[in-house]
Amino acid sequence: MGTGDRWPAAGFSLASVARRRRGTWQGGRPALSYQERTWSYDDLADRVDRAREGLLRWGVGRGSRVCVLMHNSPEWLGLFFGLMSVGAVCIPVNYYYRAPELDAMLADSGADWIATEDAFEDLLGACPRAAGLGRLDVRGLLGDAPLAPVDLGDPVAVVGPSADAPDPDPDDMALLQYSSGTTGRMKAAVHTQTTILWNSVHQIAELGIDRNSVTLLVPALCWSAGLHDLTLATLWAGGHVVVHPSRHLDAEDLLATLERRRVTHVFLVPSILRRFAEVAHTDRCDLSALRLVLTGGEPVLPELVESLVRQFPGIPLAPSYGLSEFPSTMTHLDPRDLRSRPGSVGQASLIAEIRIVDEEDHEVPVGTVGELLCRSPATMRGYHGDPEESARALAGGWLHTGDLARVDADGFYQVVGRRKDMLISGGLNVYPAEVERVLAEHPAVREIVVDGIPDERWGTVPRAFVVLDPDHHTSVAELAEFARARLAPYKVPREFVFRTDRFPRSAGGKVLRNSVR
Repeated sequence: MGTGDRWPAAGFSLASVARRRRGTWQGGRPALSYQERTWSYDDLADRVDRAREGLLRWGVGRGSRVCVLMHNSPEWLGLFFGLMSVGAVCIPVNYYYRAPELDAMLADSGADWIATEDAFEDLLGACPRAAGLGRLDVRGLLGDAPLAPVDLGDPVAVVGPSADAPDPDPDDMALLQYSSGTTGRMKAAVHTQTTILWNSVHQIAELGIDRNSVTLLVPALCWSAGLHDLTLATLWAGGHVVVHPSRHLDAEDLLATLERRRVTHVFLVPSILRRFAEVAHTDRCDLSALRLVLTGGEPVLPELVESLVRQFPGIPLAPSYGLSEFPSTMTHLDPRDLRSRPGSVGQASLIAEIRIVDEEDHEVPVGTVGELLCRSPATMRGYHGDPEESARALAGGWLHTGDLARVDADGFYQVVGRRKDMLISGGLNVYPAEVERVLAEHPAVREIVVDGIPDERWGTVPRAFVVLDPDHHTSVAELAEFARARLAPYKVPREFVFRTDRFPRSAGGKVLRNSVR
């Protein structure tokens, strides 16, 4: 099916996902929980309808662009469905941004409105463009407080269309999903309700989601994995989403929540899984309800897998690969293949067709490294405000991911790094992810990032930044020897830089490689 095919049909939207169980026997079942609060599906549907009415009364309608700068909460999701019901464009904001980053995002997105909370008043006060935005009263819109009156003196807030406005067109722009900003300038993938729904529907079948599922939402909703991996699919299937607080993540507290809530599905980035591996007395945890621990965002190293399997025998860990450009779960590895396919991110999802190609977009032989291309009805429509980059990224109808990967004869993929991160040393390709994976097996290496430095003889040679495990000792000579025994000489780092602090990470848990350098 091509990206131009019109599914879902007009009249079915993301808001329908939130409303379809109202008044049925499932309406009283829990939809969203946060700490001691729970919204049933009836509650969620009522709040979405209140949000729709309030948004239209405030003049927020089809095509309005609304930034959402909030921590994880049921209100975040209730507002999202409300925005989808009026055809507005949701712009999730990374709450780790500083004022210059937020200002740049507001300028790039063309935002009209912002929905926020008290915790971000200082940030907004330091952002010049924020002063010109209309402010949405989230609690009022969702019916949890009196709705603030429309300020007719505000040029942004004008009386909008009536509450019986038509349903949005599913192929209208609905979401600007900004990348997590690990490198380069920020850019936003343009998604429609169609692409979002395609991205969610396949997860129900492939990841075993049903009305008895309990998904623990841990990643930030401003990040692709928070909103699009498991969360929307669970609500579509009639399951229960438990929202974990965004701040002060503690591994033991997280384990206790998994046990107490009888969680069946959760997405955890490798940096959090590493904390799990360090927790003592895990034999006391009852995680028998877990059906799937989806992970991704960075490579899942074999040493981490082995540590987790020792700590949690039978853990249903599923490494995956996806993008903000979608599908967000383009591949995933069946947990049963975890130890027999080390380093693999699994096979293509039901809605993803994948090719591995050379620089001329010709398919390469099995086992050969090339760029990973994907074709899917879930893929973005392009990059906001950048037709040239959009044309390059979607050339020939295929999403050019910029990631280097190989596939074996059984259709299992392994991602080896970013094309722009690849080093050429003496005419030979060096993939930082491969070097990182090997060196991470040394017991003294807690985290590692490999990049390149200029060299007069070879052009570029690898360099390694290493965060050491405080319980182990090593030296540059020892690490170099460890690498030489496992890697071709041109792949061995010529320089090691030891660090004591952990690497900075994005809201999505990815290492900020530019900051490390």
